[in-house]
Amino acid sequence: MQYYFHITANHSWEDEKLLTPRSFGENRDMQYEPKDARICVCPSIVGCIVALSCTLPMEANRCVFRTKYKVEAIKPYNVLDAYITGEHWIVEPTTFIRYGNVNLNKLPVIKENGFDRPIQFICGGSGDKGDEDFQRRYMKIFRDSYDEWFSKV
Repeated sequence: MQYYFHITANHSWEDEKLLTPRSFGENRDMQYEPKDARICVCPSIVGCIVALSCTLPMEANRCVFRTKYKVEAIKPYNVLDAYITGEHWIVEPTTFIRYGNVNLNKLPVIKENGFDRPIQFICGGSGDKGDEDFQRRYMKIFRDSYDEWFSKV
């Protein structure tokens, strides 16, 4: 059992929020990912950011929530990057508490072939080796720059 993190764009959530597993979501690949009802979480905030990287508009900030208590979560199946991000699924209604904020404008970029590679382009959804390489690199870069883009409430 451990704490898990969940990131949302919904700033209107109360500081304590009961989440229930859903079989749909704007950050899921509805064509390829399982339809299982779940709350997608990661054991680290960095894992959440990299897992969501293709869906994060840079102009918006995100709220970070953490499970109120240590909980059990299961390893997902048919989620190609879960072994990199550490994504897990919580399959029971679970209480989360507001933990902090992510300032997306302060997230670093990777210099690639003379171009800055913004976070939205670290994966193309194909799950190929290139996508995985970028996700691994971003995991390291985001861990190294954590204090610049994350603030605890």
